Amino acid sequence: MPRPPHRPARHTSARGDAVSLARALSKLGVCSRREAERWIGEGRVAVDGRVVRDPTWRVDPARDRLSVDGGLVRPAERVYLALHKPRGVVTSRVPERGAPTVYDHLDPALSHVAPVGRLDKASEGLLLLTNDTRWAARLTDPASHVDKRYHVQVDRVADDALLAALRAGARTDEGETLRVKDAALLRAGTRTSWLELVLDEGRNRHIRRLLAALGVEVLRLVRVAIGPLPLGSLPRGAVRTLTAAERDLLARAADAARSPAGDPGYHPRCRRCPPGPPPGALVPARLRPPSMSEPLSRRAWLARASAGAAALAVGAPLRAAAAGALPLLAAPTPITVYKDPNCGCCQKWVTHMAAAGFRPAVRDVDDLDAIKRRHAVPERLHSCHTALVGGYVVEGHVPAGDVRRLLQQRPKVAGIAAPGMPVGSPGMEVPSGQVDRYEVVAFLADGSTRRFAAH
Repeated sequence: MPRPPHRPARHTSARGDAVSLARALSKLGVCSRREAERWIGEGRVAVDGRVVRDPTWRVDPARDRLSVDGGLVRPAERVYLALHKPRGVVTSRVPERGAPTVYDHLDPALSHVAPVGRLDKASEGLLLLTNDTRWAARLTDPASHVDKRYHVQVDRVADDALLAALRAGARTDEGETLRVKDAALLRAGTRTSWLELVLDEGRNRHIRRLLAALGVEVLRLVRVAIGPLPLGSLPRGAVRTLTAAERDLLARAADAARSPAGDPGYHPRCRRCPPGPPPGALVPARLRPPSMSEPLSRRAWLARASAGAAALAVGAPLRAAAAGALPLLAAPTPITVYKDPNCGCCQKWVTHMAAAGFRPAVRDVDDLDAIKRRHAVPERLHSCHTALVGGYVVEGHVPAGDVRRLLQQRPKVAGIAAPGMPVGSPGMEVPSGQVDRYEVVAFLADGSTRRFAAH
């Protein structure tokens, strides 16, 4: 088979380590991504001596010379912070309806750090922030299962039945099953009580939605520990720097939880996504390599694809057409994905979509809530990332097959969503193989919903 003609990349760097210029500046700790985009637009940033005004320009920070206002950019010192987030403060760079943000409690010189995970506006307690994206990804990887401990005040006197129900789990109105790893009664009054709840996963408003499904109202929610790191006596609104021992302890806890055999080098791959196909190739299951640990070369994939196409041409073109089968090597479908730069599960979903024949354009943003509001995603359907494809919104860990069906059927809806972060959905695979039942729902601009698919 003749080699395809070489097409030079539009951007200066076509290497595998290339990232957008805005992201490169953010990863180097120079500034936030939003500030980087503004500086680039103002013509303050140069790559190898040439001014670049495109924030998406691809660069390799390890090899390209980046400069701001004529000064060479060097990696900033890594910062690791613990904040006691007060109630009423949003985990965002942008104020929400006038509410203060976590950055109001930081030195302005630390504007380039990003939260490791989130706490909703009404919650309080321990929140980590850093400019070390790799360290943050280790902690937020859905396979890490780092325990998070909460003290929760509820509107009733808790009994053993409630504690057992929290451990067993309950199904929410969105069709998602939520549970806690452990539950204990701390103290009880005449009308309220305090519980200690432990989570080994972090879905959107997990505790509040679980208790609501059980008919219990949360009066106060405080995160008191992340893994082996306690909130301790850190005053409300105060921030401190983590010690090297604390950073290493958190990283080791994440690695130990990630590994089913105690191997810190273990990194799970998405079980639904075959490794190795060229971008945009839609390869039937029968043509996938028997071993997921042995990716095929591009030439091998094309050979198998050609064989599969020949088989279709000889044996079943009519059946394929009747079934609405897509061409084996269809052009990839563009999809724009907005996500947090530190979210590992979001990146796994991007990989899942790319392997299914989509061409993702990733936009790492600091304020995802603003994106969701802009595209009218109902709050009860919020997940971690938001994608735009073919005039529709795709919210959360929706399987690629559902997105493909959405584009084929073209229903009169605003988009589809997999509320929360269902375990076992694409990008949320865990070493244990656990798969929760969940629904993908279609939503309209007025906020109404209907079931689109069940998994």
